[in-house]
Amino acid sequence: MVSINLPEEVKAHLDEIARQENRDVAEVIENMITQYTPRSAKKPVDWSLILGIGDPDITDMSTNVRETLDKYYQEKYGKSD
Repeated sequence: MVSINLPEEVKAHLDEIARQENRDVAEVIENMITQYTPRSAKKPVDWSLILGIGDPDITDMSTNVRETLDKYYQEKYGKSD
């Protein structure tokens, strides 16, 4: 077992959670830690959800995004938005 120093208000909050759940404080902390996801571990952006990205027929939008998309979707669907 390891000892840690916590501010009194945090300790009181953990004690209250443990009391409500009828568990030891150590169990509460262990459960919290196993469920914790660091901010740096957030899911990466799924760029394929952005219009035109991941569409194999659009190869270069680096300089003229609007024009490229307008032309592509005009040809594909007969209209542009």
